[in-house]
Amino acid sequence: MGADPPASGDGEALTQEDYAKYLGLVYARENFAKPRNAIGLTKTLPAPEMEKLLLEHLALGDDALQSLALRRAERVKAHLVDKGQLAAERLFIVSAGGGGEKSSRVELVLK
Repeated sequence: MGADPPASGDGEALTQEDYAKYLGLVYARENFAKPRNAIGLTKTLPAPEMEKLLLEHLALGDDALQSLALRRAERVKAHLVDKGQLAAERLFIVSAGGGGEKSSRVELVLK
């Protein structure tokens, strides 16, 4: 995470206000022990502290990592076809976890 808000999926950067708003919504939704104030209510935290706590409690399984790897490979393939002018039929997405083992790595092969 960091000082600059990440870009949204359509290439537009989020404003600091939008980033803080959406980060707060995610933080509120998550189910882990959050810092409380003197009367027992959940404390309002600045964005960097919410980010830190979310990352500390982040649990990704093998399926989520495999799905992320596949989505990234598909975006790379689309970029190579659109911008790199490679023929789509020459590009193949190949899972790198052979022999039944799970992997969060996917390879692109050009033939």
